[in-house]
Amino acid sequence: MSFGFLINEFRYYFREKQNGWYVAGNFGLGIFNMSKPEIFETGKFEFDNRYCKGWSLMMGFGGGYQTSIGGRWKMDIYAAFGWMLSYYNGYSMEGQIDMNPIRPVQPKYPDPWNASGEWMPYKLGVSFGYKLFDK
Repeated sequence: MSFGFLINEFRYYFREKQNGWYVAGNFGLGIFNMSKPEIFETGKFEFDNRYCKGWSLMMGFGGGYQTSIGGRWKMDIYAAFGWMLSYYNGYSMEGQIDMNPIRPVQPKYPDPWNASGEWMPYKLGVSFGYKLFDK
């Protein structure tokens, strides 16, 4: 499994810059190559005998709290919720593309592209930062 995301975020701090509560808007892009687990069907954590490769677009909103924890160190606690749109192809473990993925209505001609869009939480965490330069 491999994936990468690049997310840009624009923040508005209610009090001073880079300190205290904030709200944020964000958007990003991602690429992935992963197999999904079959937890609910078997009751065990097993990976499917296939994998997907594709890309995603994300946009959403979030918030958090950033504070100084001593000297040049900062701590940021954050969460974000948004819409994620993904396009991907399915492959067998031998690398053969699935030209007829499972869909409610099959197209007239084989089309390997799947798509999904959902509202979901996609950022939750705590990060620590160190200020390199004083002004």
